[in-house]
Amino acid sequence: MFKHLIALTILIASASACAVPVGTQFSYQGRLEDNQVPATGLYDFEFRLFDALSGGTQIGLPLQLNDIPVEDGTFSVELDFGAGAFGGQARWLAVAVREGVSSGSYEALNPRQALTAAPVAQFALSGNPGPQGPSGVVQIVPVDGVTAQIPAGGSGAPWVFV
Repeated sequence: MFKHLIALTILIASASACAVPVGTQFSYQGRLEDNQVPATGLYDFEFRLFDALSGGTQIGLPLQLNDIPVEDGTFSVELDFGAGAFGGQARWLAVAVREGVSSGSYEALNPRQALTAAPVAQFALSGNPGPQGPSGVVQIVPVDGVTAQIPAGGSGAPWVFV
């Protein structure tokens, strides 16, 4: 019995440890070429979020990440534009780059990149109640022909089976 209690305690504790809130940070991996040759070295990146492929409105503040390692043209960064940046609308990521040893201006990489799926999924965490259910009486007709009438929303008279 004592072994089962210990196992149950460990199971409950491990489930609690796994229940951490989902943040707004997401991974972005890109490929960088310099004069059509895969880049290698340290580079500074600037990321901006927009509501359109071109023009449009910038969402939030720019993110500047310095001295990001690029190996054989590939880099990976973690970006976080905050909770309000993704509310289910389409978003595009503008990326600009400069050599890591430089303090000059960034060179924009075009076109902007469409962000899909995972970052936009943050909208599901914002408590969208979904569509309203039916009003009035819901009628259910099962295969055997027996009809059940149920007041929508669970209020009113008890269920009536006809």
